[in-house]
Amino acid sequence: MIPVLIVGHGGFADGLRDAIEMILGGPQEGLMALALRPEEDPAELAGRVDGALSELGVEGDGGAVVLADLFGASPANAATSLLQRRPGLQIVTGANLPMALELLMLRETAEAPELAGIALERGRDAIRDAGAVVREAYARVRAEMQAGEDR
Repeated sequence: MIPVLIVGHGGFADGLRDAIEMILGGPQEGLMALALRPEEDPAELAGRVDGALSELGVEGDGGAVVLADLFGASPANAATSLLQRRPGLQIVTGANLPMALELLMLRETAEAPELAGIALERGRDAIRDAGAVVREAYARVRAEMQAGEDR
């Protein structure tokens, strides 16, 4: 099973983990969340990320997926700063619930690089304009009803 670490600003990582556990029915083995706290020096976060990965059982070049909230921000930078010592890390930014759920459900059967690709794809696919989708469906129904009345 590939370990997953969620990192982010404030309550983001804990909130994402909580949502995952609610949907998947409880605590998930090999999943941790780590927050950059407002009072924390971002430089300290890399050490905490490294420690969390060790706690998850990731050693040396072992594979793991880190989901970070923002590309180029301190939590993602803390994870990427470890790549030289931990080349098996896959770091995906723009973390969202659909990508996290997909990769957690597949981590028994896929390796970290494949999971990172799946997370990217699923995360992008999940971003939708829900209002536009519903308005389009309503328009189709109205058109079908109108066509039925015209017959």
